[in-house]
Amino acid sequence: MVEFSSPARYVRRQEGSHIGKKHPKTRKFQVGVEYYRAPMPPQAFWDEDFAAIRRTGMRIVRTFSYWNWIEPAPGKYELDDFDRFFELAHKHGLLVWFDTTLATHGAAPEWMMRRHPDMRVVSSEGQVALGRAGNAAPQGKQWHCYDHPKWKEHGEALLRTIVGRYKDAPNLLMWSVWDGVAPVSRHYGFGDGCYCENSIAAFRDWLRQRFTLDQLNERLHRRYRDWADVEPARTNHAIVEMMLWREFLYANMTSKLKWQVDVVRRIDDKHEIRGHGARYPRVWDEMSAAEVDSWGFSSPSNNFLTGDDPYRLGHTFFIADWSRSIGCGGRWWYEEIYAGMNPGSVNYRKQSTPQEISINMWLALARGAAGALLWQYRPEYLSFEAPGLSLVTSAGEPLPRLTAVEQTIKEMHLLEGQLPLAIPNVEVAVVYHDKSDMLHQLGRPECAYFSLVRDLYCALWQHNVPVDVISPQMDWSRYKVVYLPSTVVVDEPLNAKITATLQDPCGPYLIADGLLGTNAPNGRFSYDPPEGLSSLLGVRVLDYTRLTDNDIRDGANKLRLANDSFDMTGACNYVGLTPSGETRPIAWYGEEVVGIETVQRRFTWITFSLTAALGSVACDKAVIPLLKSFGIDMPVRTEGDRIIVQRARSRQGGWLLFLFNLERKAAETRFTPAWEFSEADDLLEERPLAVKEGHFTTRVPAGGVKVLHVT
Repeated sequence: MVEFSSPARYVRRQEGSHIGKKHPKTRKFQVGVEYYRAPMPPQAFWDEDFAAIRRTGMRIVRTFSYWNWIEPAPGKYELDDFDRFFELAHKHGLLVWFDTTLATHGAAPEWMMRRHPDMRVVSSEGQVALGRAGNAAPQGKQWHCYDHPKWKEHGEALLRTIVGRYKDAPNLLMWSVWDGVAPVSRHYGFGDGCYCENSIAAFRDWLRQRFTLDQLNERLHRRYRDWADVEPARTNHAIVEMMLWREFLYANMTSKLKWQVDVVRRIDDKHEIRGHGARYPRVWDEMSAAEVDSWGFSSPSNNFLTGDDPYRLGHTFFIADWSRSIGCGGRWWYEEIYAGMNPGSVNYRKQSTPQEISINMWLALARGAAGALLWQYRPEYLSFEAPGLSLVTSAGEPLPRLTAVEQTIKEMHLLEGQLPLAIPNVEVAVVYHDKSDMLHQLGRPECAYFSLVRDLYCALWQHNVPVDVISPQMDWSRYKVVYLPSTVVVDEPLNAKITATLQDPCGPYLIADGLLGTNAPNGRFSYDPPEGLSSLLGVRVLDYTRLTDNDIRDGANKLRLANDSFDMTGACNYVGLTPSGETRPIAWYGEEVVGIETVQRRFTWITFSLTAALGSVACDKAVIPLLKSFGIDMPVRTEGDRIIVQRARSRQGGWLLFLFNLERKAAETRFTPAWEFSEADDLLEERPLAVKEGHFTTRVPAGGVKVLHVT
């Protein structure tokens, strides 16, 4: 019996939550569209637009409007437009996805900032925020600090008014309490956090709950004698202090998210409450997702099939699997399938083709999403969505993108009997580590940490090796191999997870590449790298250095393994190692040992980042052979033209295979599944395929998707 689930998380608020009762996994995959960000589009279009939206098969319309629009005067909530929005959506059989904007891109009301000028966010250099527009907020960026006591007072009144007014609407689908969850001031452009008096006071309170002054001095390597002297770091050069300041920012942000969720849930415990991330993992994603019923992300859909590298679509698969891992019970949404952000009124981006729109919708279904939303229906006349990013023209005339949405929904209806699908457990997981990401950001390395994690995922994805994206807080025991790329910080939870895994005789094999444990939990360099693991792994780090472009040009770029050698093509860091005891060397650069293996191959470490050093051939030359040596292989072998295969379990039994052809020509490919089967049916063409000696062949059009049922 195959078991299905998303990667297990740490204990979280889903226990006892309404989500399992109100939103069971039998719920259909739903498609919708972003529609209203006040005051656009004008209400004169709504009735005809909603009718047209419903005709396409879409079921959801999303509204996203700002605080200064909803409450333009103290306690005066102007919601007539939203009343009409709900009424017309209901008339046309559409569900409403309602975004509140208490803590997101848009501005708090001007009157609030006039009454409470100390609510404005302050930069690390003392710059006080002034009212100004942004590309996503032409009516004003988020300029208010969540730590000001009046923020909660006014914010709770806003939430109570909106949620109380619409909680019983028959077509309310969900509340999105925080679109683009991020620390205070980030949406304004002060990326290091807010340094107003309220935030600094909150920081000191947070420190006092965790440290005595002596403990804080030990953590920061300082000699503070008075709490009044403790200030947050204001530059990344103070790495140890900035690591702690950022820990506070993320914890503080999560507490504000939890507060909003609790306010909404006390008023309405029937509807889904969700949060929203970005197209790449952020340090705070996992802790944020733990507070809501579902998670999701936004991502561009443009310039994949029309660009130089269509396999960049793997970036979207990567963030989809990350969202599935951290979403409550694996529940996630592809919240915004958009086509880029125009910088102004006369500079335009390459827009999504109809095929790109369709492929992204299929991606969401194939990776187990609850649904997908397109961004957006009409062009937004005020902001970065205008023009050319929509499903219809400014005059409301359908574009080919809308036709693609309608056709894709019709094809998805052919799968209704197969849904809900279940994403199977896989054998390989790649670890995203928040502290390592944080340190990379502070150090500003040439290659971003999340890119290294993503590149490894994508390399395996392109070879049809299924991979989960997990964290140290999740369950590792279900995997055969757990891969840790460039995990430079080894903090206490990660050390404990690695130690427990290696001590478990049935635990997974661990592989690390790139720098490992160079830094201690507080961010400083380790005195005994890899931090906390040197004795356990039987290895000592000699020195840190780098393979440079000059080395590559001069031919000093040979990575040698026991049975092979490779020319490295990308500059990257590495370290020399000295193994001891039963730990043995397995990789060399010149005469230096740059790779080791512990007894019974339980831990393998190569100090070059393989994807950075070897580029596009890393998987073929090193990663795939390494995984195969541990018994890992692709569940479906392919011969012929290149196809990306995604696998899920059908409700009717058997497997669904989603076949993605990202090339500009039709693909003729033979498929050989690794399990026994007797039939293969093309669900979209509604015809059987000829099965012979454990394989079958099919043709996938250029830029197209096919769905097969294999039983």
